[in-house]
Parts: sequence; C-alpha cells; structure tokens
Amino acid sequence: MSPPRPLRRVLVVSYDVVGSAMAGPGIRYYHFARELARRYEVTLAVPEPPDIELDGVRTVVWRGLRTPELKRLCEGFDAVVAQQLPPRVMRRLARTPVRVVYDLYDPYLMENLGFYAARDGADGTEQSEYRAGALLQEIALATGDAFVCASDRQRDLWLGMLGALDRIDIERYRGDEELRGLIDVVPFGLEAEPPRAGAPVLKGVVPGI
Repeated sequence: MSPPRPLRRVLVVSYDVVGSAMAGPGIRYYHFARELARRYEVTLAVPEPPDIELDGVRTVVWRGLRTPELKRLCEGFDAVVAQQLPPRVMRRLARTPVRVVYDLYDPYLMENLGFYAARDGADGTEQSEYRAGALLQEIALATGDAFVCASDRQRDLWLGMLGALDRIDIERYRGDEELRGLIDVVPFGLEAEPPRAGAPVLKGVVPGI
C-alpha cells in the first residue's frame, strides 16, 4: 500500500446555506472552513453562492452538479470533510487516495425517529424515507477514513456503531488505544468574540416576552 499523500488541499462540503443568515449546519461548516484554512488550502462547497466574504477560503457551488461532476470535484482534493455525500460518490471516494472525514454531529437515527413515527402515512412511505436517510449514514460509517462528532456521549454511540461494522480491530487499537484517530470530538463551539447587545428584538418588542 502506498503511503498517504501529504495533506494540503481540503474540500469542505456544506449541505446548508452559508452567508449572513445561517442555520446550525451552515454555521458549523463556515467555521470548519475558516479554522482549516489556518493550515490548509480550503475550498468550501455550498448549495448557493454566499453573500459574505470568507478570507482565505475559496467557494464553489455544488447544486446542479451531476454525480460524475461531483466525483471529479472531490477527487481533486487531498481530503474531503462532509456530513454525507451521494452514495455513489461515497463508494467511489473509498477507492481513491482521497481521505474522507464524515461529520457525525447530527445522529440521523435519533433525530428522525420521532419525526417519522408521528407521521401517519397510509402508504408507508415514512418507513422507506427513514431507511433511505439512515442508509446514507451507514455508508458513511462503512467507508469513511475518519469521523468527528460533537460530544463524548455522541462518540460513545458512534464507537458502538463502528465496532458493529468491524471498523475497530487489533492493529488500529495497538497504534491508537483511545481511537481518536478514527473518531474524535469537535464541539459546535462559540464565537471567539463575546456577543454584544444590540437593539431589542424579543424582550419588550414581542407582547408577553
């Protein structure tokens, strides 16, 4: 087996919008890109063009790319960081020198059980939709080179799943007893700058608050 190539160029894939108004996933991947850019050449792939500048980070728009185009985009980097990718892309990358780190901060199984259980679909589509999403995370667990999650409690969950998938063996343990090289914790975190009070938006503005 040839040694891994030096890590220089990193692609960070966000499935959420990154810009002046962001939800949780966009915020996380915005900061992933900024922090990694301190050491690597980083490209952030986003669904829509951002309306803010990201110093030291190149951006590309992935929405509209066909599977072969997305494969070629990912294969042009030394490493890819993503929550998930299309199944055929994940399988293809597992056969290349590209190192893929999957972010498991959002456990699909736990997050979506209640949502789909509350649906009363007469045609049973909720079960197939739930399994389709779960399968994406299973493919990531089976094919990823390494993983991150948001807390040590999450890490316990994922270590169990990785063990069930035979991703933990004696050789890996001998070289890394804590298995941090396989899965480590990257908390959601806070801005380095403390928040500053601005104009009231809820208290004293919305009746009852």
